[in-house]
Amino acid sequence: MQKLKRLLSPQKKKPDPDPSGGLEAISPTVTSSTQPITPTSPPPPVEDPPSYDAPYEPPSYNEDQVVRLRDELQQVRLQLSAAESRSSNLEALSRLSSPPSQSRQTNLEAQRQVQRDEARSQLRHEEADVIALLRRNGFDIASTSWKENLNHERNNALCWAAANDHVEAVRYLMRNGASGTATVPADNWEDRVPALTRAIMADHILTVEILMEQATERDFRNSSDLSYAAKAGYAEVVALLLQKWPSAANSFYNSRAGALAFAAERGYEDVVRLILVSGFDLSVLPSMSDQTPLCRAAAAGQTAMVRLLLDQKQPPATTKTCFEVALSKAADKGHGAIVRMLLDLGVVSEFHMSMYLAVKGGHNSILQQLLAAGGRPTPVLEIAVRQGNLSTIQMLLDYGADASEGLEKAVFWGNTLIAELLLNHGAAVDVRDGIKRTPLHWVRNKDVAELLLKRGADFEAQDDEGKTPLYFAVMSRFPAIVDLLLGLGAGTSLMKYGKMPAEFMKTTINGAPSTLKDTAEVIQLLVKHGFRFNFNAGSESKILGLAAEHGFQNLVQVLLDNGADIDGRDNKGRTALHLAAMNGHVEIVKKLLEKGADPSVVNRFGRTAEYWAKQNGHTRVEHLLHLAKLKNQGAAHAQAKKVAGSGQQTAQTKKVAGSSQKTAAVKETKPLTRITSKPQQKDEQFTDPSVLRWD
Repeated sequence: MQKLKRLLSPQKKKPDPDPSGGLEAISPTVTSSTQPITPTSPPPPVEDPPSYDAPYEPPSYNEDQVVRLRDELQQVRLQLSAAESRSSNLEALSRLSSPPSQSRQTNLEAQRQVQRDEARSQLRHEEADVIALLRRNGFDIASTSWKENLNHERNNALCWAAANDHVEAVRYLMRNGASGTATVPADNWEDRVPALTRAIMADHILTVEILMEQATERDFRNSSDLSYAAKAGYAEVVALLLQKWPSAANSFYNSRAGALAFAAERGYEDVVRLILVSGFDLSVLPSMSDQTPLCRAAAAGQTAMVRLLLDQKQPPATTKTCFEVALSKAADKGHGAIVRMLLDLGVVSEFHMSMYLAVKGGHNSILQQLLAAGGRPTPVLEIAVRQGNLSTIQMLLDYGADASEGLEKAVFWGNTLIAELLLNHGAAVDVRDGIKRTPLHWVRNKDVAELLLKRGADFEAQDDEGKTPLYFAVMSRFPAIVDLLLGLGAGTSLMKYGKMPAEFMKTTINGAPSTLKDTAEVIQLLVKHGFRFNFNAGSESKILGLAAEHGFQNLVQVLLDNGADIDGRDNKGRTALHLAAMNGHVEIVKKLLEKGADPSVVNRFGRTAEYWAKQNGHTRVEHLLHLAKLKNQGAAHAQAKKVAGSGQQTAQTKKVAGSSQKTAAVKETKPLTRITSKPQQKDEQFTDPSVLRWD
């Protein structure tokens, strides 16, 4: 007891050797160590912690100030450590002399003040680090540009900090007015992306959480951030976004249903479950039916996702069409398990598109499921014939497809086995289509034609324009079929159709050059069976030039043998020789020269065939034409010599007849004597000496 009184009585103490290290430097609640603690003194008012939501104007620091702040912070920490060790005795005295409740309150407030001081110091230290970091990366908050374009510069810096996950920099910029959802003006799209989107794309969870604090539902109505996060499978980011994502967006891509579709397509079950729990809207346009979550999951073959969507109380599709589209997507990709699940629902009753895609893809197991569910086989028989899959065709026939519906396509595509299979299943050999044509009208293969004829096809059947199978064989340039039908006597009915020769020539002239390939053989067959062509009437005169231009030697020979005009010209004055020479067809040039083509003939622009051969670099053709020209010139000179010799003989006869005409006869023959005694100077183009021995 005496000891306690002695402790409570005032005593003189030596001055503190470290006046700057006392507790008064840390907390205002502790007085000088030379005074007793007064229990009855009221505690100082407790200050509220600093609010970080209020706008904070950042101070401007240079490098020296930053270093000084760091040193001050270190000194404060050292002082706090020393003060804590020295204040332990004072705390004990306080507990003895003060009531327990007031002692605890005083101690708590002192600790709070210390914490506030430490928080302020820590904040200054972090801000200094952030400012230095921003300055090193080109964002100088003390620059004139920063002060003049404050929002732009802050948002630009925030985008950089968010993309690189600098959390403290993000906090600092957000406290100072930057916006995580604002776009940054830039020329390209990548640079305009807001800071929040950049953080989402990089899956920076903490940064996203900080940026989401200021975001509102309105900021996301035109945003695709949720769809991007769902497409990437970022479940934590999706969970954060769903807290503020609007229930209805302005487009499907920006909606929760769109995000659900992307996640289901890629099989991100955790993301799918998050969106299913939060709710979604499937009110999409009919044109977007293939974009629903069910359709995307079915097309991607995500069986587990389809099952998860179908197990929900809310249906994964709003219309029957959506289920049909999902079924067709699964059938197209060959996902049989998903097809089975959708068929078991009993919602879909129209299977045409699904069956079409299954046949096209060769998915016979899926086709069998659809047929067993009630799909009609006949409408898809034609596509099966086109695909040429005998097993698919047999399956459709077994389910009752009309074989006649596929015969025309089998004939057209020239598949003898399929045509025979269809005929064996009751296909009508002369079945008519919408324009009254039979399969024989469409035949392009001799074997198929023979098969149809053996089964009794009518080779004189006429369509609604009166055209027979032979007409189409001629127009299509199928020599083997033309020969087959002509041999059966089909030419008689074709002759009655008087327009055939003119139409044949018209299609030859106006068609592609490839139509000339078999034209010669067809013409020969027709001429052999009594058909007559006029190759020099109107536009038909161009056919020889076309054949010469494109190098069809046999056709040139047939045309010349059947009276085609070798000197016929086109609208530019070019003959067949011009056109053959221009394109370097040596054999055709030889043939035309042998038939009497004139190499000296010029076109409308005064150019010969030899000129064009030389211009286009066809040396052999140029040489042929040059020799032909020399030969023609030699023949002309020989003819001139013959005429000159005849004139000389006449003059001599007159000289013998009378002396009175002697002088005149000599004068008349003198120029001839000069010509024959002294040959003219040779033409530079005369290179063949044998041609010049006329004198």
